[in-house]
Amino acid sequence: MQIISIVNKKGGVAKTTTALAIASGLSKRNFHVLAIDFDAQANFSKASGGEDDVVGSFDILTGKENINEAIQELPLYHLIGADKRLSSIDVALNKPGREFMLKKALSQIHSAYDFCIIDNPPALNVAVANSLVASDKIIICSSAEAFALDGLMELSTTLDDVHQFMNPALIVDGILITIFNPRTIIGQHIKEQLSKIAHVMNTKVYNTFIRRCNTISVSQSDRKNIFDFPTTKAAIDYGNFIDEFLGGHLHG
Repeated sequence: MQIISIVNKKGGVAKTTTALAIASGLSKRNFHVLAIDFDAQANFSKASGGEDDVVGSFDILTGKENINEAIQELPLYHLIGADKRLSSIDVALNKPGREFMLKKALSQIHSAYDFCIIDNPPALNVAVANSLVASDKIIICSSAEAFALDGLMELSTTLDDVHQFMNPALIVDGILITIFNPRTIIGQHIKEQLSKIAHVMNTKVYNTFIRRCNTISVSQSDRKNIFDFPTTKAAIDYGNFIDEFLGGHLHG
């Protein structure tokens, strides 16, 4: 199982949208996918059609439940959902080795899935630390808008610490530019700046970018995946991104 974390300390950069698209797109390519929601807002869980008030990621992190009890079998992929209890995870999970709880839990089901996609909150809390420690690769989402670069260097420092002390095999697979309008000056400027940051982080900016598309919010409110709207910009872009992602590293 390849474990992939979608991250950025900044909110509003389409992390959840990207996690939903990757989980759906890989499933439609006949991969067996587990998705984990680590955000207390539970937007991934809601958009996926997951059940409320059930055993979820909070219970797995705190060791209260076996991971198999938390898995919901949805039509496209399996889900470990989130709830508001995650907002207090730093207080609830305060024992030694707390950053390794997810890795330990996932080891029990490692052979059951091809991919695990983790949607993380816009934070650097203990839930995100667990995600980074357990992951093989991460995807950094960044919009091509003003203030998009905020927090990336702090994230880079955190990743360096995780790589040095807790997960030396962790790879930053790349930076995905989202909510992008290639015709604007600010968009091109941010793209250039992201390329410089990617060089510092020893990674790349993906060739594929995700254009702004209103269908994304419609699909999520209707609890449909973006590929149910195959002719939209978002479906085309995310399909191309998944092809690039698979061809670049996951099976190379």
